[in-house]
Amino acid sequence: MPTAWDDDLKQFVIPYTNYWHNEKNWPIGWHSMLTLRNGTDQSVTYTLKHIPYYGGQFNPKNGQITRYKEQVVEVVLQKGEEKATTLQELFGWAPEEMSSMEGCLLISPSPIDARSGTVIRFSVPPNESGERLHDGFR
Repeated sequence: MPTAWDDDLKQFVIPYTNYWHNEKNWPIGWHSMLTLRNGTDQSVTYTLKHIPYYGGQFNPKNGQITRYKEQVVEVVLQKGEEKATTLQELFGWAPEEMSSMEGCLLISPSPIDARSGTVIRFSVPPNESGERLHDGFR
């Protein structure tokens, strides 16, 4: 997936994320993978803000639906350090629930000049885990 620096926002923008898991119409599902590398010679704090366009999680134990909301996490990387993770691990989305969601991701480095040494790789591969728990929703 493309990642671009937005000069007005002073952030990296990833315009499309998703997490389809345990959903009846997608027997495999989809999820979002992020690799963030600090290629600078200093420690950098990255603020990651996930903004869902729609979606939620269905809890099969109690039948409740929880709509996704904006979430923010910080990741501190030392010089040369790299972190590879899924968004569901990073933001704590429940793997035992059904999920259908699409959104975007904003990434802000601090200090801001770490932008030039930051490497971001992002993909949306099939999610090989899950069961057919519930129909999707918007």
